[in-house]
Amino acid sequence: MGLILGSFLNVCIYRIPRGESIISPPSYCPNCRERINWRDNIPILSYILLKGKCRKCNDKIPVSYLAVEFLSAFILCINYIVFGTNKDFFLFSILFLSLLAVAFIDFEKGIIPNKIIVFGVLIGLIFSISGGLSAFKASLIGSLLGGFMLYLIRLIGNKFLKQESMGWGDVKLGCMVGIFLGVKLTLISIYFAFIISMFFGLYLIIKKKSLSIRPIPLGTFISVGVYICVFYGEKIYNHYLNLFT
Repeated sequence: MGLILGSFLNVCIYRIPRGESIISPPSYCPNCRERINWRDNIPILSYILLKGKCRKCNDKIPVSYLAVEFLSAFILCINYIVFGTNKDFFLFSILFLSLLAVAFIDFEKGIIPNKIIVFGVLIGLIFSISGGLSAFKASLIGSLLGGFMLYLIRLIGNKFLKQESMGWGDVKLGCMVGIFLGVKLTLISIYFAFIISMFFGLYLIIKKKSLSIRPIPLGTFISVGVYICVFYGEKIYNHYLNLFT
């Protein structure tokens, strides 16, 4: 199931930023625009058999397609091992797969599509409402805090740098993440996102001597931070508190 969803995510990652339908037409080669036969559309296996090239035009298939399929399968397997088939399995599977699409789109295009944010917000609200009033309040507060924190950082960054320091898509993503994680884990995930992005920025400085060549895709690092926090956020938080007690 993870591999199949990963194949569908590849369609979303390619088409959504381009304003294309994710349903029609069927899968096609971005280079020659020829429809892809079913036997060439089997996750991972087809990529290996075709040696990463289109059967019709021999153009290279981006290795990111293989990565998305593998990561989707990995995410669902880990979620099943940790959560079984309860509510959390479905909740976090939807969150992680949505963030996987966000991570690849933001890294490649530097944008976070509203369609994914709206989808995530709706799913998060549905799950929180089903958990009762207290769960809904926690999600709502987490969403407001996540969006506000990133908006505040954006505001300070714009004034300090005298230019656009962060896109609105990152702020919206903070709102979406907050619905799923609540206050505590949302703050920790944002913290991790900036730590990881700092190392990425240092890498760019060392490699290209300038950050202006490659903007930092914060949405990608927020996605990584969320994944870390869902599994280790509570342990990290408790360990941090123990340093002072």
